[in-house]
Amino acid sequence: MFVICHVPSWVRKWFKKIVVELVKHPDTRFQVIPKMIQDAYDELDRGRIDLAEELKFTQRLKKYPDEYKGQLVFLQNYLTRTKVI
Repeated sequence: MFVICHVPSWVRKWFKKIVVELVKHPDTRFQVIPKMIQDAYDELDRGRIDLAEELKFTQRLKKYPDEYKGQLVFLQNYLTRTKVI
């Protein structure tokens, strides 16, 4: 088994549930997986998890979100010029 580092336990829990469902019951994946994803978001929306605890071990971005805008435009221009996108 592999461990996903720096990912909140809520994400790890639901990721594992979804992967197990896909492996054990691939024939019902289109009925069950969307419901599982909805259940995961319902759990998050209803506040059944402690966000402060979940995010305690995640890493902060090196910059604030608005500081990345210029870099994203540069990357998009580069990818367009090199015909990657």
